[in-house]
Amino acid sequence: MRRAEQPGATAPLGGGPNDELVGLYHRPTLFTDVDPPSEIATEEVFGPVLVLHTFTDEDEDVAAANDSVYGLAAMLSTGDRERAERVAARLVAGTV
Repeated sequence: MRRAEQPGATAPLGGGPNDELVGLYHRPTLFTDVDPPSEIATEEVFGPVLVLHTFTDEDEDVAAANDSVYGLAAMLSTGDRERAERVAARLVAGTV
């Protein structure tokens, strides 16, 4: 996870080794303020790690979500069911 951390990104939740598990695993972590072309945004970081992206344009956001080396999983959150179905259909990932 350290390799994926970047200047400017913040972890408002979690971060760091889980001391209860003898430091072998990281605590669930949420990163914000992540540069879209950074490693943590474009490659899978294994462990309980999520990156939160906000957006103003749906097309731009779908393009950023699909700009992944692996695309194993994606998640979106919205209060608009039609938008969720429309955007989910455009995401290229193993699981949405």
